[in-house]
Amino acid sequence: MTAARIGYLNKADSAMLAVSSQNLLAPIARLQDPHIGVQWQGTASQEWFVADLGAVQAIDCVRIMGLSASTARIRYSTSDPAAGDVYDTGEQPIDQRFLTATDLRSVSARYVRVDLVADGVCAAGRLFVGELESFAVNFNWSWTRKWVDPSDRKKTEGGQTRVNRRPKYRVFAVEFEFLSDAEANGFTDDIDRVNGITDDVLFIPKPESVNLEQDSIWGLMTDLSPAAQQFLDRWSKSLSIEQRL
Repeated sequence: MTAARIGYLNKADSAMLAVSSQNLLAPIARLQDPHIGVQWQGTASQEWFVADLGAVQAIDCVRIMGLSASTARIRYSTSDPAAGDVYDTGEQPIDQRFLTATDLRSVSARYVRVDLVADGVCAAGRLFVGELESFAVNFNWSWTRKWVDPSDRKKTEGGQTRVNRRPKYRVFAVEFEFLSDAEANGFTDDIDRVNGITDDVLFIPKPESVNLEQDSIWGLMTDLSPAAQQFLDRWSKSLSIEQRL
């Protein structure tokens, strides 16, 4: 199994955004809002937007979250924001269970263009464009992935159960037992220092998965676990990530 990957610096947040519709129901800048539920909304069933990174940069992953669409097409370009001279994914179906579209691809590009097709009005809640760090040795087999339902249930005096429904979210938890000095003192330490428990990370435990939308998570660290030195060049560290809504 390919070792896990993680991204913590989002180049989309400093990009210039352009969009097809000028009379939007909600502004395109919402793709840079940390809350996925705060959506950009177009006015048509076919829309596109472009993230201009300002210069050609390395990209390992593009992820669009909080989607209201049936298909997504991602194009990478070095010079023409309307083209896909570096790569064009073509139209890809969106898994309606997770409402995300993820493309793992190592390219160099300035422009990332996303075309959406929906049954109604196109919308999206968050955009990630960035590079991913790879772990040399994967996490332990006892990792967990679960759904959390924060809904309230209360019994009435008559015995009925009243439910106050709230959105469900996921939590991934893994334990890395064989971090090198470079990993313990490098990007894993940077994630704690830069992102902490306040800025999102993208964690992909199974990069070769046939369903990346199920086998990945965008969210906040639930806490900052210590890096524990086991031997001279061997560290352990756990990660727990709660999905952002």
